[in-house]
Amino acid sequence: TTELPEFIPEYTGITKHIEWKLDQEPVPIQTELDLLKSGVLWRRGEFCAIPDSSDRFYEIERKCKELGMTVNQGFLIRKQTLVTKAMVNAWKL
Repeated sequence: TTELPEFIPEYTGITKHIEWKLDQEPVPIQTELDLLKSGVLWRRGEFCAIPDSSDRFYEIERKCKELGMTVNQGFLIRKQTLVTKAMVNAWKL
């Protein structure tokens, strides 16, 4: 007989529900792609945090608002993109 893990409801008889409250609706993938393709999220040689009061911050904020997303959503996409770029290009070092 195969033993089932404890977290499967059929095994324990307990069903759990999780409520996840969102501040804003998730952004459609196409909107994320539009932001990435806009060329606003990063500049060549830019691998650091952007200060809140800089022109670059306001440029990204304007583009995010234009696409209907929050600044936090835009910066999370930027962060993940920069991490991915660093991982993909690490072999060149």
